[in-house]
Amino acid sequence: MFKLPIPIKVPAILACIAVTALCFSGTVTPNLVEAFSKPAAKPSPQSVRQGDGPSTTYLPTLGAYWRSGGDNIMGAEVSSIDEAGHLSKLENANVRWLRNNAWAIVWHEVEPNEGQRDWTSQKMRDTERQMAIAAQRGMKLIQIVRGTPGWARKTAGNGATCGPIRQDKFYAFADFMRELVQRYSAPPFNVRYWEIGNEPDAPSIAGDDVFGCWSENENLYQSGRYFGNMLNVVYPAIKSASPDSQVVIGGMLLNCDPRRLNTNCAAASFFDGIMDSNAGGSFDVANFHAYDYWKGGLRYANENWGTSSQTNGPSLIAKTEYVREVMARHGFPNKAIMNTEYALLCYGCANAPNDFENAKAIYVAQANAAALAKGLLSNVWYSVLGWTGYQTQLLYYDGNVTSAYNALRTSTHQLSESTFVREDFSNPGVRAYVFDRKGQAIWVVWAQSVERASVNLPELPLAVYDMYGRERPNGQQIAVDNFPVYVEFSR
Repeated sequence: MFKLPIPIKVPAILACIAVTALCFSGTVTPNLVEAFSKPAAKPSPQSVRQGDGPSTTYLPTLGAYWRSGGDNIMGAEVSSIDEAGHLSKLENANVRWLRNNAWAIVWHEVEPNEGQRDWTSQKMRDTERQMAIAAQRGMKLIQIVRGTPGWARKTAGNGATCGPIRQDKFYAFADFMRELVQRYSAPPFNVRYWEIGNEPDAPSIAGDDVFGCWSENENLYQSGRYFGNMLNVVYPAIKSASPDSQVVIGGMLLNCDPRRLNTNCAAASFFDGIMDSNAGGSFDVANFHAYDYWKGGLRYANENWGTSSQTNGPSLIAKTEYVREVMARHGFPNKAIMNTEYALLCYGCANAPNDFENAKAIYVAQANAAALAKGLLSNVWYSVLGWTGYQTQLLYYDGNVTSAYNALRTSTHQLSESTFVREDFSNPGVRAYVFDRKGQAIWVVWAQSVERASVNLPELPLAVYDMYGRERPNGQQIAVDNFPVYVEFSR
């Protein structure tokens, strides 16, 4: 999704009003509203092309992980990769992954006429600066590429921003991607992760947008097959330009679970279509988005996936399991998976209630622990400055932090360079993940219900910390509630 935390333009407001009415009439679930916020103007950073001054080159580490562990999976989507986007605050929280959709590389802007590419526009200079800063600071950048030129579009629209690529233009896109990757996988940019599109399975209600650009005629299974056919052509071109580059599927909305009795779950069939097109070998990283909805107090849920804080936890757990099941069915059980948008949504909130801010902080801690346990390569919060009307910000424009930011900072401190060991089921009503951090056992524990629960630990811990990093009373038996705690044991 692309939902910059700034006032939305009038057409988008009208679209949101229409969708809100549908939501409250029961026609559309809140999950679909994820696809309706539009981008607006962005600040113009300075360029760092040749002649603009010296820069430091960061050389990325080679090799790919099929599952997390021994690394840092925590990330955030940014409005800009500089101090306007509070980059230093993210570094202080040890966030290592950045997703860049606000400064996406847009095909139709670079190549408005077939075969005539302009990489020198101010927009590209600005985007290059963002990519170079991320490399200089040692960040892992997920760079989005989207936008189909009118000359390459399969279907008509009001502009050249969205829509499936005509099959006879797949090779034109492959040639564009080959040149793009050759330019930006090299110093000083060193981009390695290329996300193709954004929520390609989302409903394209607005016609032209930055999401839902591959869904046609409500037959999302066939749309997925078509997207997979494109990947089969484009993937070899990207790898020929940079074998170490990683091709990431545009984060799928996956707004419902097809394994449940849900007659309105067409969107999830998009990924089945991709895999049925024999595209399992034409991407490196599967990718989805996972939002949950605040239900008052400290509770959250996602009814379309049958998940809740009081039962099976964040929806990213169920979505990861589904994506892995589909890939395993097609012979790719160990392919990497990312979640490039997650957040707790305060649906239609002009301001964030205190209970919601507490619930959001809890959600950050729980979701990161769950993502690491489920083997995700990265888990990217949407977003640093938040989604207008949903109060998802980690930081305010003035740099003041939220409780969720503090919870994220503790999560990265406790779980970076950790590997998942097991989930402990010895204490009823409690979720307990066990990790190994360089030979030291770390437990992340919380109660699933609103009631406090006692947790019997296997031995006396070295220390117990709350989700903000404050030390708590220690003992072999501890009391927990919805707020996760980190239990450190001796090496």
